[in-house]
Amino acid sequence: MNRRDLIKTFALGTAAGSVGWLGKSDAISAEPHATANKSLSPLKITKVRAIQTAPQRTRLVVVKVETSEPGLYGLGCATFNQRPLAVVTAVEEYLDPFARGRDADNIEDLWQNAYTSSYWRNGPVLNNALSGLDMALWDIKGKRANMPVYQQMFEHIRTTCGDDIELLHDVHERVEPRDAIRLLKELERYRPFFIEDPIAPEANDYFRQIRAATTVPIAMGELFNSPHEWVGLIKDRLIDFIRVHLSQTGGFTTARKIATLAEWFNVRSAWHGPTDLSPVGHAANIHLDLAIHNFGIQESLRFNEASQEVFPGCPTIRNGYFYVNEAPGWGVDINEEAARKYPYPAHPGYWEPVRRRDGTAVRP
Repeated sequence: MNRRDLIKTFALGTAAGSVGWLGKSDAISAEPHATANKSLSPLKITKVRAIQTAPQRTRLVVVKVETSEPGLYGLGCATFNQRPLAVVTAVEEYLDPFARGRDADNIEDLWQNAYTSSYWRNGPVLNNALSGLDMALWDIKGKRANMPVYQQMFEHIRTTCGDDIELLHDVHERVEPRDAIRLLKELERYRPFFIEDPIAPEANDYFRQIRAATTVPIAMGELFNSPHEWVGLIKDRLIDFIRVHLSQTGGFTTARKIATLAEWFNVRSAWHGPTDLSPVGHAANIHLDLAIHNFGIQESLRFNEASQEVFPGCPTIRNGYFYVNEAPGWGVDINEEAARKYPYPAHPGYWEPVRRRDGTAVRP
């Protein structure tokens, strides 16, 4: 019995989490794709569409990429909770006609051409749409190879941190740079694991002063869209953790490059994992965690029963560790009939600003 057969039978331990058993009831057994890697004939994209659902009352957008191989499709997260319908339009009106007929295996070429196809780029709507396509193509590649995404050109899984409890605090970009410096200096005595997003991305130049003023580890990046925002902070060693939102920055392909860049400058990962990220997006985060050397920590979410119904194979958390499935691709599927049971809430999802005492709105 080889390892591929073994993982269909019982759970195996992994570095960043344990591998959960995937039963028939989960509807995403590895068996339908067990023969996919035996005949790697050209694979074409036949359709790209957006699925809308809100099983936890958060507006999720999941991209489904269908292929010329019957029954083989991929899923990607394209959730922009505050403007989901704009992403749906970008996926179905622009990415679908762009991608149809193209080679599903040539992910890098597809990403590069889709990225520049609108000429204007690096906005949250188009980046989320592109990320959904990108993640879905990686899901397909994993299913075709009959292995989880994190195992492709990778043989070693990094060991995890210990069990000591750490303190983290999210400033959420809501204080002025001078106040952020004062706050971090006062927090030094508590030895936090990191302080998250101390200033708004528009104030990135202040990180030189922050770094010079305090030894507190800094995590930054959940609002980043463009390489112009993260490259300088990484290469100048002005932050300790990079925590971009994968679908905001362009998907799995971009995040792999960010992680590789960060490794050279001793910056670790802390990918954004909020409530407005689908189980597909969370799975992409975890697979990237498993595949990189400079894993730091992973923001997490416990999925309710509705989410588990809509997304069979959801990552799970037990004793502080994420558990991922060893099924091919992301290990997460979607039940579209169940998804229709949870329409978007009536509220438009606008981000209500936090205000100072004088009524002035505070970023973000």
